[in-house]
Amino acid sequence: MKDPLRTLLSSYKRYLEKHGERIISICEITGQEEVTTTIESLYWYHDSSYGYSRLDDAIRELLQDEEKMKELKAKGIVLSSDGKLLKVKLNVIRQLMGK
Repeated sequence: MKDPLRTLLSSYKRYLEKHGERIISICEITGQEEVTTTIESLYWYHDSSYGYSRLDDAIRELLQDEEKMKELKAKGIVLSSDGKLLKVKLNVIRQLMGK
């Protein structure tokens, strides 16, 4: 079953497996509390098992679904209105990484 929210979260979690420790470290050094990530940087980590062969297709559908966007925001993740950027608070990154 297609699920654009799970598709995005899965891609972001896989991205964090590779880059999360470095992101947290840089944020701690600089005092940064929020991280902006381009959707383009998640392409490599996209998993098509949630029904989307391309991450952009999931993002496009997610942007059109008000309830899913509210759910994403409730998780502390903001997707820009053009679907090109994710803004995530550092504490949410830690949660997603299980820290």
